[in-house]
Amino acid sequence: MRTPGRPLPIVDGQRERIFRERWPRCSQTKTTLRLMGFVVAAEKRTSTDEQLVTALSRYGVAAEIALSADVPARVGAGDTVLGRVALLPTLDGVEGCVWDLRKLERRSVRILNPAGALLATHDKLMTALRLARSGITHPKTAHVDHGAAVAPELALPVVVKPRFGSRGHDVVRCDDRVSLQQSLQRLGDRSWFRRQGALVQELVGARDGRDTCVLVCAGDVVGGVSRHSPAGWRADPTDSCVRPVDPSPEERAVAIDAAAAFGADLVVVELLATDAGPVVLELDAAAEFDARYGLPGQDVFDEVAWRLADEVHAAAQGGAVSATGT
Repeated sequence: MRTPGRPLPIVDGQRERIFRERWPRCSQTKTTLRLMGFVVAAEKRTSTDEQLVTALSRYGVAAEIALSADVPARVGAGDTVLGRVALLPTLDGVEGCVWDLRKLERRSVRILNPAGALLATHDKLMTALRLARSGITHPKTAHVDHGAAVAPELALPVVVKPRFGSRGHDVVRCDDRVSLQQSLQRLGDRSWFRRQGALVQELVGARDGRDTCVLVCAGDVVGGVSRHSPAGWRADPTDSCVRPVDPSPEERAVAIDAAAAFGADLVVVELLATDAGPVVLELDAAAEFDARYGLPGQDVFDEVAWRLADEVHAAAQGGAVSATGT
């Protein structure tokens, strides 16, 4: 992540010029650009990744998207890789490309959103444990193995969800212990439940009925949206009213702390505003985002790109100094 104390200058309308003055190599030869290549590792092409690649090119970074199986072959010496590996559609794990990121790490390839961060943000049990260890407020959570005879003792209502879940699939609210036991029985035939068990989590009510998704890049808040669900208890992309939001100072601080606790370089942190302060629900280091995330007067993709480009150019300059001995 970006070194503290090395802030990026912000001058409206002059950012690219300032950036190129700071990193003159970014406007030189194609060979230089290749040496500062940037690979977005993902399991499919998304509009988010395509717009990010376009924005990175404005800062002298030769960015491309590499899909899962192609990642090892597309990454060369001097490249930087951004892990954007998502969950399996079966909800029982993470796309296999995450293990390729592990191998690349052993080859000393620079990885942003490394494998450990991706796994910890996708695995909701690991998320709960990591947040608890970091002292960041998170709903009380219990893990239930497949076939367990007794449901965990948590304050009701609770939510049952897959350990590796996405977009609200197979998420069930239970208002009493009978419905909790019945829900666990009904979900018992799911492959993800048999393999990974399920999570039971206390339902935390938002103060204003909304959740806030805060986008953090290289230790800075660069975007955010609020979501309100007609269901009244779960805001997911399929049924939510999504609006741009400028997170409060407290929300910004909590989101930055959460991203740092996971070692995530580009991540969406989902928060609930409560009377006791922000509660982190989950993190997603492969979340799709769009122009609605932009903070007032800002382009979210430009905000992300110049922070990532700063990381790439700083690493490339450091490598060049080491290689020449000057």
